[in-house]
Amino acid sequence: MCIRDRGYSAPEALRLVSREAKSRVDEMFLQRFSAIVATGSDVKEYLRLEYNTLFSEYKSAYLRMIEMMRVVLGVYTTLLGALTFMLATLMLLGMLFGNVFELILTGLVGVGVSLISLDILFFIFIKRPLFEMKKGARSKLLLATRIGGLAGVTFASIMFVYTVLTGGIFRVSSVALTLMFSGLSLIPAAVLVKLHEGRINEYDMFFPAFIRSYGEHMAVLPNMIESLKPLLIAELGKLKNLLRQAYARLVNRIDPRVAWRIFAEESTSEYVSRCTHIFVDVVEVGGDLGETGALLSDHVNELYRLRASYVQVFKTFEATLYIMHVVTVLLMIFVSNFINIFTSVIEAYLGTMPTQFYGILSFFSISKHDIALLVNTILVTVSVANILALYSVNPGSKYAIYYYMSLILVLTGIGLYIGDYVTGTLMSTLLQLGGTP
Repeated sequence: MCIRDRGYSAPEALRLVSREAKSRVDEMFLQRFSAIVATGSDVKEYLRLEYNTLFSEYKSAYLRMIEMMRVVLGVYTTLLGALTFMLATLMLLGMLFGNVFELILTGLVGVGVSLISLDILFFIFIKRPLFEMKKGARSKLLLATRIGGLAGVTFASIMFVYTVLTGGIFRVSSVALTLMFSGLSLIPAAVLVKLHEGRINEYDMFFPAFIRSYGEHMAVLPNMIESLKPLLIAELGKLKNLLRQAYARLVNRIDPRVAWRIFAEESTSEYVSRCTHIFVDVVEVGGDLGETGALLSDHVNELYRLRASYVQVFKTFEATLYIMHVVTVLLMIFVSNFINIFTSVIEAYLGTMPTQFYGILSFFSISKHDIALLVNTILVTVSVANILALYSVNPGSKYAIYYYMSLILVLTGIGLYIGDYVTGTLMSTLLQLGGTP
């Protein structure tokens, strides 16, 4: 625009644009580019060297970030374990010294603030890899995921409100069933979002081979329809279906830019979208399509490998977090049942002891409803924090939160229900064997 409308030379236009660049890296790149153009040096060679340098720096920085993320996520799981045992200790101390409600409430606030603060830091500072288009995606599967997720969240919200209003929050079994059915209601959205992520991964896997071959064909035969036709019989996975639809649009005389824009939007992949638009721009300006296809192919392959490294670290964290979450549920339910049994034993002895000891032993009496409320609140808080932790470093779709909600809620509900039944039965059996009055 500066060159065409205002009559600036190319070096002057580049210098002016560099002053408006938001990134320091972009500003320095444009200034160096301006100098190269002004001196008449080989622009192509300069761009190749700049790309290699910048991508090498980006790759090194990203790998360092992944290593840092590995350590930070390890700290989160360690903190979760430490806070869980702290809460269990506070529950036992409250049983022995009184003020159990105040002690656990203080510990719960500390746990919630600590874990959610870490989740916020993850979301702000950890740079997730490109995966899903941020806007403009066209996909029936994505639409079904949104509808399923909204329906599941609505059902879960109604279940929670009903449990609170009917007093179920004071019963472990009621909260367990609420969490379990809430998680089950989100399973359709969870399955759909995993299918959506799998489809994008497959598109990203086959796209480099397609764009390289298409660029080579276009370099020899500069006709989009004729160059695309031989690639429709190649093994390109699910990407082949999108290519057939793009071919049909081109054959029906739809504007090539519109046809390829729809292709990019239907893929819902950020890699595919960006590279497709770059390739179409090069076609319109008459660039070297063979080299463009090869460069885009290599670039996507490098980014795909970086994303694979990120995913590997995330999967380790995800599996560890699920295990720690189940341990947290079982430990909380075990301690709560222990306190309830201990209180029952004290109450049984109070009826057979002299009245002068009643004031001392009644100090240990704790309401079962209070303990159930505390345990349920603790586990709901920890569940929310863990869901946010997984979502904040999730390398996939933004709708994967439905998957994490479903799995965490189901694990919590099943752990609560089974843990309450097993530990309650076990402790009651031990008390009967011990001959407790």
